[in-house]
Amino acid sequence: MKIFLCAPYTNHDPEIVNARVTAINAHAAFLMNQRHIVFSPISHSHPIAIENDMPTTFEFWQRQNREFIVWCDVVMVLRLNGWQESRGLVDEMKYAKLINKRAVTDDWEEI
Repeated sequence: MKIFLCAPYTNHDPEIVNARVTAINAHAAFLMNQRHIVFSPISHSHPIAIENDMPTTFEFWQRQNREFIVWCDVVMVLRLNGWQESRGLVDEMKYAKLINKRAVTDDWEEI
């Protein structure tokens, strides 16, 4: 299964951002070890943005992420603290529903 794995990212505290990146990387690895094909926009975009002085805003990455939502079979939400308030995650979920993609939580519960 091709999974678009999303989670909250932005926070004023860099330690929270780093913890979120670590958590989503671990969950992406977990899913890959279960033989899923996983695209994690945070895992992909965070190092590119940080290492190349690029924006980390959802507005900048929205076009990239939407193309991968089209590509995937399912959009999965990693429910880290703040997931329901994450502007980027909420946008990704709305877009997934708009194009009739299956949306689930990290325990495969339908959203």
